[in-house]
Amino acid sequence: FTDDDNIIFCDGCNVAVHQSCYGVDVIPEGDWFCEPCRRGIDSNTPLCQVCPATKGALLPTTKNRNSSPSYVHGCCALYTPGLDLDFGFVTIQNIDQRRRELGCGVCGESGGGT
Repeated sequence: FTDDDNIIFCDGCNVAVHQSCYGVDVIPEGDWFCEPCRRGIDSNTPLCQVCPATKGALLPTTKNRNSSPSYVHGCCALYTPGLDLDFGFVTIQNIDQRRRELGCGVCGESGGGT
């Protein structure tokens, strides 16, 4: 992170993200919306492919990049073995499916993904 790496807030759900982590090259002068809000997805819907948390900074996966993407929290992408964060997309093809049965090291909950 640098001094120029601002924290920005989604004008739809108010999630806070680092500009560089979320792949925002230039902060817009008007409203800015995170990926799920741009697609009209309810922020209370559990979307992360790794954990059951319903809120947080979600990044699209490379699984369905051009159609209806699945999502992973930025922190899940950073701390889950088998996930790769690359240019604002998360590669989940390498994750062991049994990992979803394990408890999260941060919140202790299990059962993420769909």
